[in-house]
Amino acid sequence: MRWILTTALAIACSFANADDLMIFKLQGGANVAVKTSGGSMELVGVFDSVTIMEPSTPPTPPVNDQPTGPGQLICVRPWSCTLDESDADLTIRESLDAVKSPIPYIRLLPGTPDERMQVHAAERYRALVVDKTKGWVFQVVPTKTTPRILRQGPLDDDAVLGWVGVPKVVFAAGPVNEAPWLDVDFAQQQGQLLGALELPAALKAQAIAAAANVRTLPGFQPIPKSEWAAWVARFPVTRLAKSIRNTTEQTMGSCVGHACANGIELGEYMLAGDLFFRRISGMSMYVRIGRSPNSGAYIPDAAEEIFGRGILPVVGQGYPHEFSQDTGFSNKLPTGWEATGRKWKAVVYSVDDEEAGFRVGMDLRLNRQIGRSSHSINAVGYTGKNWWYENSWGDDWGDLGKSIGYDSRFYSGYVYQPVLRDEIAVLMARELPAMQAGPRPSWSDEAERFGETIEDIKAQAGVNDW
Repeated sequence: MRWILTTALAIACSFANADDLMIFKLQGGANVAVKTSGGSMELVGVFDSVTIMEPSTPPTPPVNDQPTGPGQLICVRPWSCTLDESDADLTIRESLDAVKSPIPYIRLLPGTPDERMQVHAAERYRALVVDKTKGWVFQVVPTKTTPRILRQGPLDDDAVLGWVGVPKVVFAAGPVNEAPWLDVDFAQQQGQLLGALELPAALKAQAIAAAANVRTLPGFQPIPKSEWAAWVARFPVTRLAKSIRNTTEQTMGSCVGHACANGIELGEYMLAGDLFFRRISGMSMYVRIGRSPNSGAYIPDAAEEIFGRGILPVVGQGYPHEFSQDTGFSNKLPTGWEATGRKWKAVVYSVDDEEAGFRVGMDLRLNRQIGRSSHSINAVGYTGKNWWYENSWGDDWGDLGKSIGYDSRFYSGYVYQPVLRDEIAVLMARELPAMQAGPRPSWSDEAERFGETIEDIKAQAGVNDW
């Protein structure tokens, strides 16, 4: 009996998973296929010849396409993660930071930025994730010709840290006594350092409505109070406070500018980690929205400026346009500052209920700029009893050496999600022109080419082949 080879292979494949298929060569030269199952044997067929076909292996990349740098981890995160996924997300960041890994960890939220905001090239990775409700991580390495996805998989800390050879850091929570800094009356504490102006009642609703409410974002899910205890156990204030990278110390009524800058700092850290952290100048905002050193300012004005023109980094970090952090109210912003300021723009959302605010702080780990007792601060998370916030009065005020205080009530406010288009494009595209002749193109050109390259590779290989 003659069977063509494809038929034999199909039979072999059908038995491979559940049973054993054995092939015997007979004395006369024929080949007999026998299936064994549960101690019994069954003749499958007789064949003139048998060809062994090894599993196909991808070709070795050409020499000039080998990785030329450590690359980066890119986490595509939904607006709503499970507790385990959110913990894995933070554990990966903490571990990379603890060993000062040269591999940046960039987390992207899949919310849609306002149409006036230019989407950076990294967001194209979202199209490669089949289940948009789950966190997914790509390890992308630069080569001499193009970025290449080396590995990808679900948001899992053990797997992802194994890719890059970084040991997991286990966090231990410490005790916190909230009483000394609970419901502090700012006017009595340091009245001279206040400065958040109250909007006229008729304008309050209009101001909060100027930004998209976070509840309206596609896929956003608040965390119900029935689940808060489990989240607080995983994310105590002593853990989340590590995300505060720079404790500012205002010396005038410029709290709105400083709180705005602190919000951008926390947002950039949560997007790109320690490797990418930059100090942001609160005074570069206050000089635009305050009338005098101690006049104070309106929080919605800061939100509009952050969305429209951005903010400047602190002097000494090597940017073309920088500004002092706490002084220089009478100084003019440097000519052409908008070119640097736009790198630190943010999409602005409003948060006006507790369960949505809990998701923003405890899961996304972004903060909301609020006004309280003629002062502006950043509410960050929940302790299990009270809401905690970051103040701008230096490390000798508040808890944990980071100007942290506590409040027994919830306040509505603005959330800033930095876009960081240009700077993140540098991290992703810096290796691309290394072997190309001619003048080095600008970073913006590289970022655009990076996005086009990803689309070309995706079209040639197909999503399932990444």
